[in-house]
Amino acid sequence: MKKVVAVARVQDGDSLKVAAVTSVDDIGTTAGRIWGYLVKHGKVSLSALERGVDVPHDLSCMAIGWLAREGKVEIKREKRSIHIWLT
Repeated sequence: MKKVVAVARVQDGDSLKVAAVTSVDDIGTTAGRIWGYLVKHGKVSLSALERGVDVPHDLSCMAIGWLAREGKVEIKREKRSIHIWLT
């Protein structure tokens, strides 16, 4: 059984519906995809990275946080964008 770490809910009239469920496995897989993208492309903006790996913003942020916690990436705001690169 996958460990669920995030659940997104959306309002549908008078009730809430589950829109997405994110597991630790999903975050880890996405972190691997991001790692591979950064190996190939080097320093990139957050928006370019999200387009390149084609994952939702919230999932990419969780995966980048995972990589940052492990000391694998650097993150810096530069003017109006956020840039990410491997350490």
